[in-house]
Amino acid sequence: MPLNLARDAFSEDDGIALKRRTHRRFSGCPIGGNELLGMLSPLRRRLSGKLRYASAGGLYPVQVYLQVRPATDDLAAVSNISPGTYYFQPEEALLYPVAPYGPIPAAAFGDFNAPVAAASSVSLFLVSDLEAIAPLYGVDSLRLSLIETGAMVQLLEEAAADLDIGLCHVGSFDFESYRQTLGLGPNQVLMHTLLAGRAVPTATPAGEASIVDERL
Repeated sequence: MPLNLARDAFSEDDGIALKRRTHRRFSGCPIGGNELLGMLSPLRRRLSGKLRYASAGGLYPVQVYLQVRPATDDLAAVSNISPGTYYFQPEEALLYPVAPYGPIPAAAFGDFNAPVAAASSVSLFLVSDLEAIAPLYGVDSLRLSLIETGAMVQLLEEAAADLDIGLCHVGSFDFESYRQTLGLGPNQVLMHTLLAGRAVPTATPAGEASIVDERL
């Protein structure tokens, strides 16, 4: 028989639950450079030397790379950050330029997500550096990197919701074709991709359920 546990025994934050959702439309308004860093800040190393998520062996092989798109007539990208590829350095919580901007067609993100990619301001790539983990974990390296990636994405989602940044999960990206465009090496393996833009404010009529399509 199932255990009948009192609901009071659990702490629920409905605010976070309602704000965390997949965004398949963006407003076209810019994301501030400080807001983008604010979204990434939960991944930084604290003064204590600790991070907010665990990593096998304390190796932290999963890295965050971002491609910031240029502004167009239809798209306001990121304020105060030039287009290009950047690496998020968790020790100092800074973005370091990796490669100049090289266009990636929206179709590279798959047919279903192409319209979302075309409207996004930033693409985020969570990439595992196998040189950092394979010597210790061998064939388990990818599995352990995926677990770490999931923990990182959870923190990004919560931070993005508080900053009115919308995130869309992408299940398919033509990574190999654009590895050099992003300035990434042969030992770096894509774990997950996210598209980001300024969130569109949503108002759900009273009593009407909000249905969100979260397909990858």
